[in-house]
Amino acid sequence: MRQEKTKDIKQYQRIMPVLEQSQCLKKIEQDQQHKRKIAMFKEDSKDYYSKDQYSKDLYNENQNIKDLYSKNQDIEDLYSKNQDIEDLYSENQDIKNQNIEDQDTEN
Repeated sequence: MRQEKTKDIKQYQRIMPVLEQSQCLKKIEQDQQHKRKIAMFKEDSKDYYSKDQYSKDLYNENQNIKDLYSKNQDIEDLYSKNQDIEDLYSENQDIKNQNIEDQDTEN
């Protein structure tokens, strides 16, 4: 019985390095797969971030365009008001001239 146990232990000791090596190789392969997954995730994250940043840039550019359009509308409104003022000024000048002519004819 003792001999049999010693034989099993010796056999196990012979197999053990092979098992340990096999387990180490499996562990190394798992670590490499994990590193590849992390690398792929990082790459996907970069793409996502760049797409997200691109979307934000487009949104900001769109906001800038809206602001410029609004400022343009304000300028057009001011131009229109200026035209109205010029028209009123011209009318006022015409009325003054007419009044002067009327006064001259009265005298």
